[in-house]
Amino acid sequence: MRLNAMLIGILFFIPLNSCSKVQQDEFPILKGPYLAQKPPDMVPEIFAPGIINTEDKNHSSVTVSPDGEEIYWSLFSTIDGIRQERIWCMRMNREGIWMAPEVAPFSGRYRDGQPSFSPDGRRIYFSSLRAVNQYDRTEDANIWFVEKTRNGWGTPQCIDFTVNTEHQEWFPSVAKNGNIYYALKRVDEGTSWNIYVAKFKAGKYENPKPMGEAINSLFNEMTPYIDPDEKFIIFFSERPTGNFIDGRLYISFRNPDGSWNDAQKLGKYFDTSTTRFPNISLDGKYFFFTKLVNQSEDIYWVNVKSIERIKEIKLKQEY
Repeated sequence: MRLNAMLIGILFFIPLNSCSKVQQDEFPILKGPYLAQKPPDMVPEIFAPGIINTEDKNHSSVTVSPDGEEIYWSLFSTIDGIRQERIWCMRMNREGIWMAPEVAPFSGRYRDGQPSFSPDGRRIYFSSLRAVNQYDRTEDANIWFVEKTRNGWGTPQCIDFTVNTEHQEWFPSVAKNGNIYYALKRVDEGTSWNIYVAKFKAGKYENPKPMGEAINSLFNEMTPYIDPDEKFIIFFSERPTGNFIDGRLYISFRNPDGSWNDAQKLGKYFDTSTTRFPNISLDGKYFFFTKLVNQSEDIYWVNVKSIERIKEIKLKQEY
């Protein structure tokens, strides 16, 4: 963690790992979009140092509601002597002021992580180790969601068992049509993670299928972000550039016939250390991701045009 981020965190408020909610009177007044942070240009910058990025280890990017008034992310923190991954949130009040970070109302008891808004903002999808029912004694991760109600978020629901299995399902990302992309680790097929997609048709999920060789490899592929219109996918891979510690972000564009172009590295700014957990704000303006350095994982953001330039370069190469 950078020194200035740590100092800001100390000056601003009690560290996140000391309680489940930071006291509002000890939190700075933040008024404006994206926690009143100065928007980044084409070079990635740490997002909200001392506020989102603290001494606790992030384990997701941020996901922002369509109206820009709610932000969610997950991190490992210690509360009441228990260290585990929980989903945290910050919300804007009626005066347009951001409230202090707190554990999301649907998280805290179990290990939960990687929250992701649906494109319409009506749901938040996430992974969790919670039991699916009172008879469940397994410890595998499944994909859950909460739905927006008049009184806030409803009760967490496990998506159907066409998607959730006895294997590990993590890192959900959902397109406008309901298709869900996620990482799955099958215990009966070795130890590698692969990215799967379950298409949503006629109100239910079809059998999930692994994405083709353009996306998956013999190495681990995880943390997918799917464009709402499924024009491209960004994901973490440890293919030949190194092992898990040296993994990078890759991008693949979808062709008109539904096939996917061979994945390519996202670019030089995402190639200096382990980068993962990609996400694009629903207003289409900013690209968020994490950078892992010496067990410290910070969330960064950058103008989304840094990704659009990759598409332009690829088109020039093809035509």
